[in-house]
Amino acid sequence: MEAFYQKLVKELALDEEQQKAVKAAIDTFVQAEKNWQSEHGEELKALMTQIREVGREDREKARELRTKQQELMKGRAKLRETLNKQIADVLKEEQKTKFAAILRAEAQPDPIATLRAALPKLGLSEEVLKKANDVLAKAETDAKSARARAKADVVRKAVGDVKALLTDEQKAQLEKMLAARQQPQNARLPGALGQLKDLTAEQQEQIAKAMAAVQQAEPDKRQEARREAMQKILTEILTPAQREQIQKARGGGQDRPRNRNRPGNAEGAAE
Repeated sequence: MEAFYQKLVKELALDEEQQKAVKAAIDTFVQAEKNWQSEHGEELKALMTQIREVGREDREKARELRTKQQELMKGRAKLRETLNKQIADVLKEEQKTKFAAILRAEAQPDPIATLRAALPKLGLSEEVLKKANDVLAKAETDAKSARARAKADVVRKAVGDVKALLTDEQKAQLEKMLAARQQPQNARLPGALGQLKDLTAEQQEQIAKAMAAVQQAEPDKRQEARREAMQKILTEILTPAQREQIQKARGGGQDRPRNRNRPGNAEGAAE
């Protein structure tokens, strides 16, 4: 978490008071994580073992175990939600927008880890698999000490070097696997909003700010905050053409009647 803290200090230009508050929140989170691991770590490990053992032989049992696993993990996720809210509470408005962008970036899958996970499924020889993993291990090390733009170059080169080791058939298979894992740029936006492909950088920033307000709301007020955010996005941020895209994505077209009890049909965009 030290790297995350330093990232926030630098990218959000935190003042001294903010730095103290953020550091305290992170320290509390780290201790809470340790406590959670101490209390639930063995239980989680046992559930994962049971899920692997059951496999597809007993789908009902596997579903029951996964439900328990998900419920257990909700508690852990709540710790991070609390941390994010505590950090957001000490930020200024423009810092909150940048913070939301940082959180979205943090949530994106690691391309090197994604590629490493795909390699064993390509039927590679042991020699080629070792060479590919060596490339990725070096890239991982280089990326840790690189700046954001340089890090992207390191990852791109690693992907190219790994592909150079593959046959044309294996490359095609890898491309298909990676494409299936990739999410659209706006996939974290709810419903049809996530399918928009022509959002400008300014619009994305404005939407991020609106959605950040939802996450910062108290749990019992989130539904109302969500409605307000969606209404703002539809009426103040999107262009008429983009609103039309959303309507078509929902299957409404031009002829579908709109619910007058839902101004701007904001909630519908999230369905």
